[in-house]
Amino acid sequence: MKCKYLFLISVFVAGLSICVTGCQKTNRFEISDQAEFYVLRNNGITGYCMEDGLPQVVSNSNVEVVKTSINPVVHRAELENRYLLFSEDDFPKGYKEAVVSVDFKKGVIRYKKTDHCAYTTAGSSSSYYYAVTSGAETLVCVYNPELEEVKHLKLDSSIVLSDFTASSNQVITIGTDYGETMYENGISTYINRLVSFEENEDFSFHPILELDKNMDRQYWLQDTIVKEGYLYSPSPGWRDNTTKERIMNGSLYRYDLNRGEGDFFKLDVEGPMNTFDIGDDYLAVTHEQSTAQRFGFTIFNYETCQNEYIDLERVDVEEVVMDIKRLNENTLLVLTSKQLFGYDLYTGQITFQMNSDASFHIWLQ
Repeated sequence: MKCKYLFLISVFVAGLSICVTGCQKTNRFEISDQAEFYVLRNNGITGYCMEDGLPQVVSNSNVEVVKTSINPVVHRAELENRYLLFSEDDFPKGYKEAVVSVDFKKGVIRYKKTDHCAYTTAGSSSSYYYAVTSGAETLVCVYNPELEEVKHLKLDSSIVLSDFTASSNQVITIGTDYGETMYENGISTYINRLVSFEENEDFSFHPILELDKNMDRQYWLQDTIVKEGYLYSPSPGWRDNTTKERIMNGSLYRYDLNRGEGDFFKLDVEGPMNTFDIGDDYLAVTHEQSTAQRFGFTIFNYETCQNEYIDLERVDVEEVVMDIKRLNENTLLVLTSKQLFGYDLYTGQITFQMNSDASFHIWLQ
C-alpha cells in the first residue's frame, strides 16, 4: 500500500512538472563556448567558429524555433547582449501567433501565445522590444526579455510607424500621419513626422515635428536607425502630389537630429527596404527584389555617403536577405532564407557560400 501511495505521488509530481513546463512553453538548445556566431533556422540553431576563413560547426540543435512563420520586413530585437525577441506571423489565420525570446546564456527558447504581436512594424532599444499591432485599435506593446508585457500604448490609428532601432532610453523613429492633411491649390498630402518614445514610467509617445515638407511630393520612408546624431531611413521613392504617379527613385534619407535638416542620397539600385547597422563606418541596405530586379545588398559609407551594391547568387526566386552582421573588421556575414555568405569588405569578394535553408537570423557571440 505504501509503494502504491509513493507511486501515485511520483506520477502526480511528474504530471505537474510536465504541466508547468508546457505552460511555460519552453525549448532548449545547445550553446558552446567555442561559437563565434549562431545561425537560427525555423527548426534549429547551429553554432559556428571560423577556421581558415570558413565556418565550422561547433554545436547543432534540431529544435522548433518558429512554430508558424516570420515576416522578413519586421524587425527582430537583440536585448542586453543576451536575448533575441521576435514575433511570429500566422497570416491570414492569426490564432497561432506568439512572441518568442531566445536566451543565448541559458540556451532556452520561450514562447508566449498572444495577439499582441508585431504585424508590419517592430522596434527595439537596448532593453525592450516594441511590437506594433494592427486592427481597429493600434497598440505599441512593450516587452522585456522575459516576455512580460510591461506596457502597451494606444496610438492614433492614423499614424503608421516605421521599424526602428535605438540604443538609448529615448527611441526616435518616423511615423506617417495619414490623418493630417494639408491643402494648397486643392492638393492634399500626408505628413511624415519625427516621433519618439521615452522609456520612463509611462513609456510616453511624442510626435515631435514634421519632416521635410514638400508640397509637390510625398516621400515613403521605411525602417530607421539612429547613429551618431543622425537618423537614417531608406526611401523607395515618392508620390507626385499632382499626378498621383508613383516615382520609384531609391535613396537613403539622413536627418540631422541636432540641426533639424534632412538630405536624400541616391542609391545605385532601386527598391531599398531594410537597413542594418554594421559598425561605425558602414550601413547595409537590402532591396525589394521585384523593384531592384537584382539579388543582393548595398553598403553605404556613413562618412562619405557613397554606396556600392553587392550581388549575391540566388538559389530561387523566393529567396530573400534576412540578416547582415559584422563578424570582424573585414568580414560581413550575410544570411538569406536559403544560404549563408561571407563577404570581405576590403577585397570586395564573396569568401564563402553555404546552404542554410529556412534561416532567419545571425546571433554574434
